Amino acid sequence: MQSLYLAAIDERIKCICSSGYFYGFMEAHLLMNDNCDCNYVPDLWKHFDIGDIAAMLAPRPLIIETGDKDTLNGESGLDNITPQVALTRRAYEILGCNDNLVHSVFDGGHAWSGVDIYPFFERFLPVK
Repeated sequence: MQSLYLAAIDERIKCICSSGYFYGFMEAHLLMNDNCDCNYVPDLWKHFDIGDIAAMLAPRPLIIETGDKDTLNGESGLDNITPQVALTRRAYEILGCNDNLVHSVFDGGHAWSGVDIYPFFERFLPVK
């Protein structure tokens, strides 16, 4: 969550990872009573969704990591994630940098997997 918001307002962030925080706000925050309040920005959902915020990151490299069994995704699970990724992907396509956006789905719940994240960072943030 913090990396998405920070990168949206600070272009010095050159490569972004979002793990366990990429879903439609309505379902994951407003309809779920047990999702952590620390993830909720009051009234943001009235103007933007997570896909809109992530679209602001294009053309910078962004990897989104999602556990397919993460209950924080909302009742519809991955179906709450897919439209948000599609919205962000459209911005990357318009800018001709579709390869800079990766959505990595792993078998599991609300956890860090990292299986695709480390190679992604090595690709876009090579050590000199």
